Amino acid sequence: MIDNKALGLSDFVFIGHPKVQLSLGDTLQIKNLSMRFSGVVYYARAELPSSMPNLEALTLHSRYEV
Repeated sequence: MIDNKALGLSDFVFIGHPKVQLSLGDTLQIKNLSMRFSGVVYYARAELPSSMPNLEALTLHSRYEV
């Protein structure tokens, strides 16, 4: 599990295993997010729209999703 409690975090990069639980804390400040893992496209569609309303740039890398 990754548990972030940094205040004012605006950029976050995660390259890892899809079973790692992410707790990014105050996601309202995140503007740039880059993620790479299997299932990331589904995760982004299901989780990010409501949890990161100020997101400006999103980069996703997945080997098995299109």
